[in-house]
Amino acid sequence: MQSCRCRRGRCIPRPRAHRRHRGRRLPASLAALELRAIREVWKAYADVKTALRKREFARALLTASQEAYESTLESYRTSGLATVLDLLAAERDLARARTTEIQSRAELLTTSAALTFAAGD
Repeated sequence: MQSCRCRRGRCIPRPRAHRRHRGRRLPASLAALELRAIREVWKAYADVKTALRKREFARALLTASQEAYESTLESYRTSGLATVLDLLAAERDLARARTTEIQSRAELLTTSAALTFAAGD
């Protein structure tokens, strides 16, 4: 049975480098490799969580930019309160928001693949 420490409702496995392996201590190089692998998995996991948050913000930005563009377009067409420059600025902002959303999606996929690779699946 693997020892673990629980924190915030999650059980985190403890590194096995300090335990005996088949009656003898693990070689230092093997223990270092094991710790490195654990560190890589945790880093990849943190990167995925960060990418998920970025994706949420990118979606919110895209929604807000779409609404701003539609509002500016409506204002330009009906009441003439918005100028062509306002419309172009809103269109530019919408294009940037779309780019940001695409980049965040690509980052999420990349970090997910890195986590899968680090975990050995």
